[in-house]
Amino acid sequence: MDNITHEWSIIKLIQKNDGMGTVTSVHYNVKSTYKDLSISTDAQVDLPPPTDENNYILYEHLTEEKVLEWTKETLGETLGNHELCNSEWLLKQRPENPETISEPLPWK
Repeated sequence: MDNITHEWSIIKLIQKNDGMGTVTSVHYNVKSTYKDLSISTDAQVDLPPPTDENNYILYEHLTEEKVLEWTKETLGETLGNHELCNSEWLLKQRPENPETISEPLPWK
């Protein structure tokens, strides 16, 4: 569905105790939103070790964008699974009968 948005963010980075801060694992979140409904999925992926010392980025110079790029590259073909599962859940939450609505509890 075109109206569902997906926002990826980094929760935590796990580093190798090598004195250089080599990131070995990324904990991330995918938040999907449709109108006033949202769902968040947390997951973790192990990153492959750096292959090129010339392109190595020191821990203190990492950006969320770069780590998200690594995360999505590592997920590869399974990348869309989080977005798909979240989208399916959101679609199931729509009211079956458009004449009914779900409102917050009146005492909250």
